[in-house]
Amino acid sequence: MSDEIELKLLLDGIEEYDRVTARLGKRLDRLEQTNMYFDTPDSDLAQHRWALRARRENDRVRLTLKGEGRSEGDFTVRAELESEVPADAWVAIIRGEYALEPHI
Repeated sequence: MSDEIELKLLLDGIEEYDRVTARLGKRLDRLEQTNMYFDTPDSDLAQHRWALRARRENDRVRLTLKGEGRSEGDFTVRAELESEVPADAWVAIIRGEYALEPHI
């Protein structure tokens, strides 16, 4: 597991988006990302402020379990456990057919 610091910005509109992206410079490569979130029929994860996400970025697929966040000043801190899965598992994940195997 590695430490990650993520900054999310809420922008007021396209003009502000254009200003931010202009300051970042030219984008070097393209990233295509698809996210799917899962929960129990009774929303048990959401009720406890947890999230289970499957993310596909280009040909890479990762499952992430996010824990409940806590506020630290102006920031929110939350634990994330992440595991890469074979890229061909994506179709099984979105169909609900992917079986998670325990790692002991």
